Amino acid sequence: MKNQMKRLAAPRTWPIARKSGERWVSKALPGAHKQGQCVPILIALRDMLKLASDAREVRRILHNNEVLVNNTRVKKLRFGIGLFDVLSIKKLNKHYRVVLTQKNKLALVEIKGTETNTIPLKVKSRTTLRGGKIQANFTNGWNLVSKSKYTAGNTVLFDLAKKKVGKELKLKKGSVVVVSAGKYVGRLAKIESLKSEGLLKKRKLAQLKPVGTGPIFTTIANGLLVVGETKPEFTANAK
Repeated sequence: MKNQMKRLAAPRTWPIARKSGERWVSKALPGAHKQGQCVPILIALRDMLKLASDAREVRRILHNNEVLVNNTRVKKLRFGIGLFDVLSIKKLNKHYRVVLTQKNKLALVEIKGTETNTIPLKVKSRTTLRGGKIQANFTNGWNLVSKSKYTAGNTVLFDLAKKKVGKELKLKKGSVVVVSAGKYVGRLAKIESLKSEGLLKKRKLAQLKPVGTGPIFTTIANGLLVVGETKPEFTANAK
């Protein structure tokens, strides 16, 4: 059962029935995302979009080259589709982005075709290589050697069609962010202030004002993903 796990042991972010006739559920293949931030394409098509009733039907859909993740064809049932990835169903001409809800569940929200080439990459760290080159390391496991000195905590927008990094969205006062971890997960908000705490000033807190209605709240800045300078550049939360 190395390719499966008990439903009760599945990540809490997976939107599946825990107690059902089926005791087991497929694991996601190792990839760019952690288990808690991705689901197998089988679950995305069968349980989330209700496009199939079982694995056999999902396998048929994949075999017909109808499914793309980030503009790349997917053929494996256990392929992991993760947070902020784009899922496209060619036959239906439908496109979806993976987001987290305020109940900390992964969800698929429909997006416009013009948005399918944009995926956000959060800068985890940067490394100086031999020869003085700078490598940016992203939270999804990707990295990029560039002349640009991307700052940890910022978000860069990757263009899948052009295969290159575009705008860098900075983690600063006034920026729009989505909370990707913690008590306020799934909230879209604007940064009111940022401050560092602790002896070494490494723990950064952000005071956030929700977009729309709601009281101002405080959370750890490490759990934020910048989605725009004044307004979201892409769909980043479930409405």
